Amino acid sequence: MSVALLSAREVSPCSVIGPLLRPEELVHSASVVALARATPNAMDGIVEFQIVETLKGSIDVPLIRLDGTLADRDDFNEKEPPYEFVRMDGRRGDCRASTYRQGAFYLLLLQPAMTCIRRIDRPMDFPSLSTGVPLAPTNEQVHGRDDNWVVWVREQIEAR
Repeated sequence: MSVALLSAREVSPCSVIGPLLRPEELVHSASVVALARATPNAMDGIVEFQIVETLKGSIDVPLIRLDGTLADRDDFNEKEPPYEFVRMDGRRGDCRASTYRQGAFYLLLLQPAMTCIRRIDRPMDFPSLSTGVPLAPTNEQVHGRDDNWVVWVREQIEAR
């Protein structure tokens, strides 16, 4: 007689205290807004992105690195822009989307990262940036420059 043990991974929904920032507030408060493409370079929980276009602020380097991992599937937000909530990957765990598909475009609403300890595995030539607003659409996968989310965010920036 054989016995098979099955284990289901428990996934709990995440939650935050207080109101979520509105999309307009997210765009306004971002230091940098950039359209970027996930490269195949990922290791130790870090994904590298090639900057395709900077919509707000400035980035003096062509590549940035963000916390995350590469995935083999798309993760587009199922809602209509303006997005008020993070894509599916960010609706569990630590409330932040952190998977990216190699070669896919992402609209990144970035803030300076609040790090107390500089990691020696992160070279100084990469800016320390974060998309870290819980449950917020700060790193949504998009279809390129003409994606409805990119167009909406661009309009918000130009209106200021």
